[in-house]
Amino acid sequence: MHIAIIGTGMAGLTAARALDEAGLQVTVFEKGRGLGGRLSTRRGETGQFDHGAAFFTVRHPAFITEAAAWREEGAVEVWPGKLVHLTQRGLEAAYPDDRYVSVPGMSALGRFLAEGLHCQRGHRVQQIEPTGSNWRVFLDDGSTHSFDGLILAIPAPQAVALLSGVHHFAGDIEQNVQMTACWSLLAQSEAKPAFDAAFIDNDSPLAWVAHEVSKPGRHDSLNWVAHSRGDWAEQHLHHATDWVQATLTAAMQHVVQGPVEAVAVHRWRYARTARALGQTCLFDRALRLGIAGDWCLGDRVEHAFLSGQAVAQALLTSD
Repeated sequence: MHIAIIGTGMAGLTAARALDEAGLQVTVFEKGRGLGGRLSTRRGETGQFDHGAAFFTVRHPAFITEAAAWREEGAVEVWPGKLVHLTQRGLEAAYPDDRYVSVPGMSALGRFLAEGLHCQRGHRVQQIEPTGSNWRVFLDDGSTHSFDGLILAIPAPQAVALLSGVHHFAGDIEQNVQMTACWSLLAQSEAKPAFDAAFIDNDSPLAWVAHEVSKPGRHDSLNWVAHSRGDWAEQHLHHATDWVQATLTAAMQHVVQGPVEAVAVHRWRYARTARALGQTCLFDRALRLGIAGDWCLGDRVEHAFLSGQAVAQALLTSD
């Protein structure tokens, strides 16, 4: 069978690797240039910033095993930085889980997982259509391709857009899943607070700040990344980027207690899951249609892995 997968985030690449290892032919479509979805690193004149997922934790036995294998191959390392919660009462210890990062940047994990896979980047899927026992996939370059099965591993609202008028999964997702945005601030600062990264649990527009150099394999000592709260991002989704940048810069200065120079801001339209689907994936056995993503279970990297693993298994056992 030849299976199409839309999306090269953790869920899509996990499913693609599982199907490829099982002997199926797999083509993965990615609308952007990069791989890994929010496992993303931006590089420029001021160095690199992990402006998407900052790290991941491992709790499920299957993901513990997988992360151990990645670590053995040198793809990821444990982040030894000091992480805290910044609350109204001050600094408090963060939960004790090990936190993993890929090296030399978070985007490296996407490239690692995609090795050997047939990934077509820069191809936006505009329409999908079931035709008997096959799926037709229409690309933005005007081409049409036929596949024996289809997996959507993209944010829930994007899945709804493709599925509307095509399959009832669109209504299931729209009714049960809610995702929120996030603004990421890329900045530089010589501040030396008593932490390497902080979860912010007060009335700041920020939810997270991290000193990039505290992660293994990073060398840009001035670089910081801050993430906004989801509700704040939704409220200010369409504000001018200059205003967003200035507002988040001021908030970050308050958090790190020192001067901050903004480099850029980036808007992640669908970054967090406010309400999850509550199951690992969706799968229509008759049509060989699967839906996966972190939003099926939550918004952690581990959730995306488990969803991708589950949808691949569903397809492999569908006949």
